[in-house]
Amino acid sequence: MNPIAIVTDSGTDVPEALCHRWDIHVLPLLVQYEAMTCRDRVDITVQQVLDRLDLEIPKTSMPTLGDAVALLESLRDQGYKEALVVTISSGLSGTCQMLRLAAEDIEDMDVRVVDSRSIGIGAGALVIRAAELAAQGMGLDALEQSVEAMTRNVHVFFTMETLQYLQKGGRIGKMSAAVGNLLSVRPVISCTREGVLQTVQKARGNSAALEAAVSQTVKAVGDRKRFRLFVAHADAAKRAKTAAEILKTRLPNAEDIILAEIGPALAVHSGPGLLGMGVQLL
Repeated sequence: MNPIAIVTDSGTDVPEALCHRWDIHVLPLLVQYEAMTCRDRVDITVQQVLDRLDLEIPKTSMPTLGDAVALLESLRDQGYKEALVVTISSGLSGTCQMLRLAAEDIEDMDVRVVDSRSIGIGAGALVIRAAELAAQGMGLDALEQSVEAMTRNVHVFFTMETLQYLQKGGRIGKMSAAVGNLLSVRPVISCTREGVLQTVQKARGNSAALEAAVSQTVKAVGDRKRFRLFVAHADAAKRAKTAAEILKTRLPNAEDIILAEIGPALAVHSGPGLLGMGVQLL
């Protein structure tokens, strides 16, 4: 048990094994079908979401304020006096602001909320590092400042096999998706410093897109000596393994490489075949 409760939302894709190892507490995002609402990774799996996409594309939403308050109160009642919350980018979700509101309702516990300005395992890398530093005894003030500073040192790159789900979710236009799929254009998407998505490169075909994402990751490392790599996927385990092997070859000095599967809520917007990779500069 860390002296400081480390809390995140399920959109950061921290692998379950690492949540257990570092005592990380996860607040589920919501996946909303016409007939039911499911808690991300609790009531529904990523494979179940992907299997249903041809029948119904659900909506996704942030956790409820009530659920957030209940989680924080539960942690306080377990004996925690302090908590650090790291969320997916406020530029992509209202989760960060909602948790800041929830924190104001908690008495007798000091709760700090940090906007990762990233998504998926890019944000998850910050959560994992926060848990490590808390376990080493770093105090809450220093931990908050360190994680906030680290948001500038995480770079994540995504590519996907189809653009239709981004289009159906309103992320890109119908014409752009149609042309992209017709020409096998695969954009490499990253997060800006402000935490919004942007296309940083375009490639023709899946293999070229994988190479482009690897190249972007290598470029992001630059001449830094200490760094951690990560790879995530949606129903693309084989490609993720290939990406990890290539990254290990290109960047042999990496201190670690984290492998993850993206959660159901994020899979709604990517569909099958998403591949994400990136680096956390230490």
